[in-house]
Amino acid sequence: MKLMGVLSYSSAICLIMNQTMCLILLYNILAGGHCLEDIELLRNDEAWLDALDAEIIPDPTTAGDFLRRFDKDDITELMEIKNTIRKRIWQQQPKNFS
Repeated sequence: MKLMGVLSYSSAICLIMNQTMCLILLYNILAGGHCLEDIELLRNDEAWLDALDAEIIPDPTTAGDFLRRFDKDDITELMEIKNTIRKRIWQQQPKNFS
């Protein structure tokens, strides 16, 4: 089965799972997490799950499995993307923002 004539169903599911995992890692950082184990705190926080409109989020082991698929170049690219986004956010702040 092709999704929009481009992706197979299994490829589309894989893409969605990867996006979800990236978001969970990002949410962990935004919530003040410093390590993968901090995801477990979010998994048990009903207010956080409600804010994400999620019933469950992946556990730290799943996040670790996901991250182990990346090599050095992938991680460097991810860091560059993060830094680009961070700079754009800071540029939008008023001059008196500190």
